[in-house]
Amino acid sequence: LESMLYDFVKDTRKDLSDEQARALAAKCDMSVVSTEYQKALRQSIKNVVTGNIVRMLLIQVQYLKRELVVAMTAIDTLVDANRFNLQVFAIIPAILTGVVLNRVVRSVLLAATSLPRGKRAATRRGLYASLREHLWDMERLLTLSGTRSQGGEGDRGALNDAERGRLLSLLHRLHTQLIVNHQRFDETLLRRLQSDLRDLARPGLSVQQQQAILT
Repeated sequence: LESMLYDFVKDTRKDLSDEQARALAAKCDMSVVSTEYQKALRQSIKNVVTGNIVRMLLIQVQYLKRELVVAMTAIDTLVDANRFNLQVFAIIPAILTGVVLNRVVRSVLLAATSLPRGKRAATRRGLYASLREHLWDMERLLTLSGTRSQGGEGDRGALNDAERGRLLSLLHRLHTQLIVNHQRFDETLLRRLQSDLRDLARPGLSVQQQQAILT
């Protein structure tokens, strides 16, 4: 393009020195081409055949090609300069998701494992106290029922319907606590306790038999 502009300026602007022509060509100054093109359009048909219209069009096409290449190069440079930023923006959602999941998992694990030792002991003591309370309630129920039976009331020393309902309710609560907290008990002991609870719930037992199982 520079050579084409230099030759065109030398051919059309005789008033310009060689240095001036080279300076215009080096700057890709299209002012000379634009001026001559406007003059040539006044007699376009004649100048297409005998003038420089075709030559000027070729120079303009070359200039547009050069500008397009410069623009594409600038775009490539801009993309390369911002490629790291684009990659960072692309992985930000994955990083945020990982951070959130990490905090959720840590919170769950912390809640599951960070219970102080004293509180664990207190929980065990609370469990054992609740179990003892249920056992005392059943023992008290059977003792009072046995006393009533010895006084001449009742049917062959068996619990009446209200007392049996109360006993079954206590047995259900005790069995539920054993199931929920099974990890706190020895497996053999747990099976024996559950077997005793099932025996206590069997119909037809006398109060004395139930007391024997309970003790």
